[in-house]
Amino acid sequence: LPSFKMPVDLVLKHMEDETFENAVTLQTFDFAGQSEYYMLHHLFMSNKGLYLIVFDLSLWLKQADGAASSVDTMADEALTYWLCSVVCHAPESKVLLVGSHADLLGERRAAVFADVERKVQSLLERNPSLNEQLVVNTAEELCFFPVDNRRKARGGVVELRAKLGETAGEICTRGFLSKAMPIYWLKFQTELLRLARVGPERFWAPDQAQEFNSATEQRAHVLPFSQVARLARAIGILDEAELLSLLIFLHDTGCLIFFDEADLREHVVLDPHWLAQAAANIFNCPRVVQGNVAAARRLLDRGELHVDFLRQHLWKEVKFAR
Repeated sequence: LPSFKMPVDLVLKHMEDETFENAVTLQTFDFAGQSEYYMLHHLFMSNKGLYLIVFDLSLWLKQADGAASSVDTMADEALTYWLCSVVCHAPESKVLLVGSHADLLGERRAAVFADVERKVQSLLERNPSLNEQLVVNTAEELCFFPVDNRRKARGGVVELRAKLGETAGEICTRGFLSKAMPIYWLKFQTELLRLARVGPERFWAPDQAQEFNSATEQRAHVLPFSQVARLARAIGILDEAELLSLLIFLHDTGCLIFFDEADLREHVVLDPHWLAQAAANIFNCPRVVQGNVAAARRLLDRGELHVDFLRQHLWKEVKFAR
């Protein structure tokens, strides 16, 4: 097996580099807002995250005038859905509400703001735990952050950016990322990323590692739990309970996807973006597919998906082949 001793320079970096602890790396996911994607959101909503729910304030104009349409009702329902999703799937996270297109409200600005405030307040009453998660706009005494969409003005953007930085800093210094963890957990994550990049065959054959180059890349996007457990043992993590805690932590922070549930725990998704694209290829199936129009129609009309159609058309790219 390859040697996985902790390199001295890595240990020293963590012990001596004061600026290292102040660095914050953000990994961003842009969730699709269409209802057909709702069933996938729980896969990517990490419990330990920072969420921005962006909604269009201009859609609330008619509601403020007492003439709400079906479109305005959908905007109301969407805001409810997203806030409740964060409460349900990410109860330890923080969330900010961002109201866009504030520049289109004109003289109705105050009325629209009041309507949005009433809606958010009602959700806070119904979901008490949301009070701890919601980051409010103390400067304007609002539960949300209004921003302009005009190219030059960009009103509210500076304030929003400042609050994001402040909240991220609090998460790192006093929140879920402030807790100490074994340094060999970081070593495990580093080696797991290398395992994903070069593939199991090259990873477990050190004599071939020098021959690796991007042209012969055998990247692994998903690994069986047995491979991940093998790496953990090589690092020195012998207790399966500790390995499960580590994988859940990496899942909660958006580094990978792992569910400690029957049938699901046997695979670890190393690249959440890869899984998102794989799912999107199914949802974005064109209405006609050369050589298999009937299969495309069955998928779109009845939700029926044959494995051959999946492999030959929707997942025909090399990165989905393994």
